[in-house]
Amino acid sequence: MPEISVIVPVFNVEKYILKCVDSILSQSFKDFELLLINDGSTDNSGIICDEYAKKDIRIKVFHKENGGVSSARNLGIEKSLGKWITFVDADDFIEQNSFEFFITNYANTDSDFIIARSFLNANGRLEERYPFQFENSSNFFDGINLAIDKGYLRGSICGVFFRRIFLTQNNLFFPLLLKNGEDSIFSVICFIHAKKIGFAYLHFYNINEREGSASRSWNFERVLFMVNNIRYLNQYMNMHKNISCEAKHILNFSIYSVVSNIYNHFYNCFSLKRYFYLTKEVKNELNHKINIGKIKSCKNKVLILNASIYLFAFIVLFKAYMTNKFKY
Repeated sequence: MPEISVIVPVFNVEKYILKCVDSILSQSFKDFELLLINDGSTDNSGIICDEYAKKDIRIKVFHKENGGVSSARNLGIEKSLGKWITFVDADDFIEQNSFEFFITNYANTDSDFIIARSFLNANGRLEERYPFQFENSSNFFDGINLAIDKGYLRGSICGVFFRRIFLTQNNLFFPLLLKNGEDSIFSVICFIHAKKIGFAYLHFYNINEREGSASRSWNFERVLFMVNNIRYLNQYMNMHKNISCEAKHILNFSIYSVVSNIYNHFYNCFSLKRYFYLTKEVKNELNHKINIGKIKSCKNKVLILNASIYLFAFIVLFKAYMTNKFKY
């Protein structure tokens, strides 16, 4: 059984996958497996994966019909054998010696998952994503307390080491049929199940936010599809009625975050006709008042959302307008 399983979903990334895979294979710690999940690529990505597998027995390649990044990651979880699982996007890469640092300092803890540091190279300057600023970065936290007391939630699963048994015993898989935001939903559900989360003061993950990537291209269809994320979170709470009140507060906060993201992205494809249609669809899914309990972040905005979706939408869109007006 390898110590680490690295899961890389692959879809039409022939220009980037070499750097990604090489950054993994060049690690000083060698006891890992690399699962390359070719999600129906139509370029040479699948061929490149197969060529790598011929050279290194640690590499396993799985070819499947295109089903989206969630289905690819879920297949990786099902096929993985490692004690720990980490996810790397095929257009990103990891730092040298990261695995050795993690294994030496954190693998022997009984944490459900360990969060390392992720950076985006923005015009030659490193910007940390989801930074954690606690008095002692080696502290460990209960997932619910971390979200409520420290106000820390993470929208990305890249840059995180998950204990595989934690995922499988809690039946934690990525939501299917969502086109974006599935990372955030998977992450928040992991938080409400985690009894122990650790932080590694380790520059581990490097994000390549390329032009044309899914994270940068927004149209009205994508914005409208995010309404399904609200529905998914509501359904999750209805299907898991035995979860704690605190867990429901965290999931409710995630619903607020989805609504906020919907209107922030809608700014880029705004029309009055679309505005009324979109707001009607959002309102249909907000079938209860959003109760975030003791979570302090965005308390006033949640109150506005509960009072009027139209007022909330106007405020978010106006703020986006002002931000872009004075951006340059």
